[in-house]
Amino acid sequence: DVIFDNMGNHPPSAIKRVLVPKGIYVLVGGPQTGWVLGLMKSLLRSVLGFIFSSRKAVPLNADQTREDLLVLQELLASGKVTSVIDRCCELSEVPDAFRYLEEGHA
Repeated sequence: DVIFDNMGNHPPSAIKRVLVPKGIYVLVGGPQTGWVLGLMKSLLRSVLGFIFSSRKAVPLNADQTREDLLVLQELLASGKVTSVIDRCCELSEVPDAFRYLEEGHA
């Protein structure tokens, strides 16, 4: 029903394949390189890519408060929201994990 994307590295066609009709794609973040231009490109690509679709693309820019994080914690604990974890790493592998993230993986 809803996809929260914190990377913005997939084309709208790929997102529409997995998003239900009338679903909502929420772009929370964007590329870390060329931050301003990269984010603008992701936003434009997403909004324009969904313009003739039954699905919606919505950019999100929000401040995090303690109360918001507690609500999110409750949603995760209850199973109403699930996260997709691509992989786990040991503390000694953090440099590799950051390189993996910089390649555009979530």
